[in-house]
Amino acid sequence: MTIETDEPGGNTNTYRLVVRADLPEALTLAPRLVSWKTGEEAKAKSIDIKVNLPAPDEITRATSNSDSASVELVTLEVGRHYRLDITPRDTGKPCLSIITLQLAKPLPAGTARAVYAQVR
Repeated sequence: MTIETDEPGGNTNTYRLVVRADLPEALTLAPRLVSWKTGEEAKAKSIDIKVNLPAPDEITRATSNSDSASVELVTLEVGRHYRLDITPRDTGKPCLSIITLQLAKPLPAGTARAVYAQVR
């Protein structure tokens, strides 16, 4: 950004202004992948989800692309903090589930809204 000033006597000065900002992701998903070894006990594992937007945005649903895992969305703080509990239905064979989050309002372009559950 360049700023130009009007100085007394008709002189002008130009200043270069540099703005640096560390902007957090709209959503923090930690971890993005939960996994189980083949044959491991099918116990629930959790993903922590935080909404880092200036205004809260409610996560309304979490859906899996397959029936190989069940998902439960737990609200810890409406519009700000959630937990996603994922349980594989069977760990006898490898599989991958993609779980997509639906939010009440649109998110900024490029925001990750998917997490993964895998039996390997």
